[in-house]
Amino acid sequence: LMIRRPPRSTLFLYTTLFRSGAGTEGSRGRIKEFLLAAEVAMAVTLLLTGTMVYRSLQNLESLQKGFDTRNALTFRVATRGPAYQEPAARIQFFTRILEEFRSIPGVESVGSSLQQPFMAAGGFQIFAVSGLTPAPEGLEPRALLRPTQPGFFEAFGTRMVSGRDIREEDREETEPIAVVNEALVRRFLAGKDPLNSSVVTRDGQTRRIVGVVQDVRANGDSPLPVPTLFVPLRQDPSPAAMAFILRTRDTPTNMLAQVEARVQQVDPRMPVFFVQTLDRFVESLDAPTRFLSALMVAFAAMAVVLALVGTYAVVSYATTQRKREFGLRVALGASPANLATMVLKNAGNVTAIGIALGFGLSLLAGRLIEERLFQVSPFDPGMYLAGAVAVSGLMLLAAASPALRAARVNAAVTLKEG
Repeated sequence: LMIRRPPRSTLFLYTTLFRSGAGTEGSRGRIKEFLLAAEVAMAVTLLLTGTMVYRSLQNLESLQKGFDTRNALTFRVATRGPAYQEPAARIQFFTRILEEFRSIPGVESVGSSLQQPFMAAGGFQIFAVSGLTPAPEGLEPRALLRPTQPGFFEAFGTRMVSGRDIREEDREETEPIAVVNEALVRRFLAGKDPLNSSVVTRDGQTRRIVGVVQDVRANGDSPLPVPTLFVPLRQDPSPAAMAFILRTRDTPTNMLAQVEARVQQVDPRMPVFFVQTLDRFVESLDAPTRFLSALMVAFAAMAVVLALVGTYAVVSYATTQRKREFGLRVALGASPANLATMVLKNAGNVTAIGIALGFGLSLLAGRLIEERLFQVSPFDPGMYLAGAVAVSGLMLLAAASPALRAARVNAAVTLKEG
């Protein structure tokens, strides 16, 4: 059996190839690859975190659909002084100014409640659902209690899901009633018909549920709808101040002077404060989330651009350093496609490591901001898959130019230069 010795020139090529450390860039190359993987990880983290915040903001805005914030003015009116220590005096005052507001030309509807829309301020009321086993102490159902005047839901534009609104005839001497929101029904009345249910408040009073109103978000810090009991003001005259919503056919701010004048007619000592248009009020609640979303998008864009530039720079540098190696490989029979694939594979490996690190950091960041997300899971696999595909595509696109340069290496010219 005769074993043919390779030609001397072929032995020279193999020896040169492996002595040159082909396929590695040394310690400096590894450091560059590590830094590139860190850039990719940061880009993935900011991209996914920004997507979570943006989707949460979109969900919040979709929750506001179903009512119209245009041409609506919101403000508060308070009672003060010994003349209003008695509940009957407060009821009379708020009833009179409500009638005055309704008589203003151009006003379409007006109503009031304890708090302005979306505000979750105020204490929670412990209650029980009639017919259900009482919950253990400390685990009782709790809901916001909102003394409300007729016309509030119409003025706010909130849709009644079932049943009826609070009416003028709901007075002290009539049956105690309540209107509840969808959040309360979902959480405490699951499986029961709310219109055939009653709630018992902490003072022992039983209130029949006569209506279910559409959910609205609570506020910017806690956007999830909060279980709420709306009761007629005449049946719970505890508030010393009420939040009014006045819907008009004209620019709402033009009504402010008339609103103040009507309050002065009833009692010159009573102020009107916290005046805002309803759309501006809603925007102010979203301001922190909008700012955070814009900030995350800006940082994510910067991180992706840096990762693109970094990928191009590192791969381009590595390709230049391996130019002699590529020439030798061509001389040994490697095709241009083989060389381009080699460059892209190396860039893909670094990108994959960066994406894996980015996933871990995104999971950690998602857990930290989970309480501020609305109807968005920080562990949504579809979101992570889309992020991985997007970042991988961009990184490989950045490596495409150096890969094409490697594919065009001329063996004769490269070896002659080397």
